[in-house]
Amino acid sequence: MNMRFVLRMAWRETRATWGRMSLFALCVACGVGALVATESATAHLTRRIKQESRSLMAGDCSLTSRRPFDPDLRARVAALVAEGVVMAETLETLSMVASPDSTATRLVELKAVSPDYPLYGRLVTEPADAVERFGRGGGVLVSPSLVAQTGLTVGSRLTVGELTVPIVGVLTSEPDRLGDSFRMGPRVLLRRTEMDRTRLTGWGSRVSYRLLFKLPARLDVQSVRRRLVPDASDRRLEFRSADGGQPQIEGFLNRTNAFLNLAGLAVMLLAGVGIAVAIHTFVRQRLETMAILKCLGATAPALIGVYLTQAVILGTAGCIMGAFLGVAMLKAVPGLLAGVLPFAVEMPPIPLVIARDVGTGLLLTVAFSLLPLLRVRRVSPRAIFNRAVEDGTGGAARDPAAWATLAGLAALCTLLTVSRAGTMKLAMQFLGSFALTVVALLLAARLLLWVVRVVPAPGAFTLRHALVNLRRPGNQTSSVLVATGLSVFLLQSVYLVDTMLADEFLLALPDRAPNLYIVDVQDDQKGGVADALASHGIQALETVPLVRGRIVEIGPKPISELHPDPAKAPWWVNREYVLTCRNHVGAGESVVAGRLWSADGPRRAEISVETVTASRFGLGLGDRVTLDVQGRRLQVEVTSLRSVRWGTLRPNFFLVLPPYLLEGLARTHFTVAHVGTEAERAALQRALVRRFPNLMVIDISAGVAVVRAFVDRLSWVIGLAALLCLVGGLLVLIASIVMTRRHRTYECALLKVHGATRPMLVRLLALEYLLLGLIGGTVGALSAWLAAHWIATHTFEMTLSGRLPSVALGGLLAGALTALAGALASSGILSQPPLAILRDE
Repeated sequence: MNMRFVLRMAWRETRATWGRMSLFALCVACGVGALVATESATAHLTRRIKQESRSLMAGDCSLTSRRPFDPDLRARVAALVAEGVVMAETLETLSMVASPDSTATRLVELKAVSPDYPLYGRLVTEPADAVERFGRGGGVLVSPSLVAQTGLTVGSRLTVGELTVPIVGVLTSEPDRLGDSFRMGPRVLLRRTEMDRTRLTGWGSRVSYRLLFKLPARLDVQSVRRRLVPDASDRRLEFRSADGGQPQIEGFLNRTNAFLNLAGLAVMLLAGVGIAVAIHTFVRQRLETMAILKCLGATAPALIGVYLTQAVILGTAGCIMGAFLGVAMLKAVPGLLAGVLPFAVEMPPIPLVIARDVGTGLLLTVAFSLLPLLRVRRVSPRAIFNRAVEDGTGGAARDPAAWATLAGLAALCTLLTVSRAGTMKLAMQFLGSFALTVVALLLAARLLLWVVRVVPAPGAFTLRHALVNLRRPGNQTSSVLVATGLSVFLLQSVYLVDTMLADEFLLALPDRAPNLYIVDVQDDQKGGVADALASHGIQALETVPLVRGRIVEIGPKPISELHPDPAKAPWWVNREYVLTCRNHVGAGESVVAGRLWSADGPRRAEISVETVTASRFGLGLGDRVTLDVQGRRLQVEVTSLRSVRWGTLRPNFFLVLPPYLLEGLARTHFTVAHVGTEAERAALQRALVRRFPNLMVIDISAGVAVVRAFVDRLSWVIGLAALLCLVGGLLVLIASIVMTRRHRTYECALLKVHGATRPMLVRLLALEYLLLGLIGGTVGALSAWLAAHWIATHTFEMTLSGRLPSVALGGLLAGALTALAGALASSGILSQPPLAILRDE
């Protein structure tokens, strides 16, 4: 093969077709830009989290328990301290606090810390010297929200249990606290030595005990873990290392990274399909040139080299543009994540990531170009005389090289998808749905051509000619269908997953979502609480009765037989369940098996069980369960199973009973309400607690605001991926239309000679492309819905509810956009005089 001839011809062909082929370079740019932005952002976030992990945890590792640490564990900790390990201790619990200086009463998250806390990071306070005064003892640090809601200031006294101490400062930053997520109340920080004086850690208290460790260089985390928790099955102790990261942030990063990487790879695969369509159409257009070159002695490898070199030139240009596009998008990510993460993240370009993604783009460009270029070997010199009647490249189905190339392309796509998705399961779901969509679109194109050939043509000239055009020589029916369908598939998939994630977070966050919880309302206080709410212009959204009970028997077997050793039993076996009674399905619930009782139905001893709880205990419809509720044994039958969405802010329960089964039992009530402003919430809390001191009032408005901000930022990031999919799909669609411009020009010239008017040609083109867009868009939208439903159910363990109207709308919009793109791409054809065109032919 003469390389000089190859390079010279490739450059000549590129110059001649640069305007039309540059659209595919833009497709590659979109794909590479998405890859660079997502991979670089993830790399920076992962590195930053590892750097901050010790400060986020305030130690190298930690040990947490819901019970006081026993003497044996204390002895093991003392042995580690003797070897140079530094230890700090914290206790956390909920408590009501009051102030002798005002009438303010508030539920707070109380945290007691030892003198060495924090082992990493630092406490930030206002004034700055409050940390030193706190270290000397005799005071507490409080969060800014407590100051805002109660009117207390530095110097005010605060009563915590049986201890009254002054507020020495406002705590603005705490190392092991990930921002203002869902808190049960404002933070109050006091010294560990003062915790015992509060008398809040006695029998029956719900306290979280934690030990933090700072390790010397000679000790590794795993050896410390084995010494502290020799029995790995001991569920009473939770060991966590800083190297393991923060699950809240890592869970967000892992899910978002997998999804965005797949979205970027989807745009790249779409660009690859566009390249394949372009090369396929380009080969058909250059048949005469190839036939002439073969007559002059050019070999098939030389011709493949010419057009493969051209593809590499275009792919290189697209990859370079994509690298710049990815760097530009990367600069916007820190602003999107501001306020979501508890630290700032800088995101400069990473040369290695850019080089790898540029290489991926080039590799996919070559791989997708090679398959249609193999047809060059079968070009016959008779193509000079056949023109557009036949392409002279038959026999592809029996070509071993074509099948080998296709297998290699599938293996390459699988390898790239697995590396991007992170899990084989998600990668196979994505690849399977992508491949099935391509197959469905190709079958739809075949079916359409068969129907057009078999069904009698309609009488109207415009419609008849538009249908006949679908199967004319040199038609682009398959390419436009694939381009349209894949664009809609990817765009709809991104949209559906985006809305699914938003629904999961915001199901219970409409404008009047619950933001105030009133707990421990007694039977004789229900009316008073309702009156207090009404006096402030507030109506309770929901009030539910609560009782507590334990499962003691499953069928005839005691619960103890499930796990004989209580210390190693899962938390859900011996726990005390919060029960409620009602005759309806709650918010965020749905009955998936059986039937819920009705208020006027027969009185039976029955129970409704949440699906996950039922699977844990092996329960099904008709099984019998025995409960111990306040010393009374209730034997009930499982008559319904409920699927519960725990992301809602409404009360949800594992076990629900009919109201008549809890008659005569002591019950408390749980009230949720929406209160507009912070001042209104503070005034209501003061009024409720002053009148009913036993009440626990929980304000979660700060957490709701954080979740809203998080979902808004996530939607922006996912929306950017959707925009890239849309741009890439439109570019592929327009380019596939532009590549057939020569056939269009010749055809319109012939129609003009026979009397066709410009409006008639416009209607003809619009009908043809509208039909292709509707079919391709419908297939792509249905495939997207099926793929999103499968991924939501089997990977994200979420529910994709409804959304069929959006699927139908996607098909209609695809038809309209395809018609518009076809009209724009063909606009210059209609103004050309037919004589000049026919003379060139």
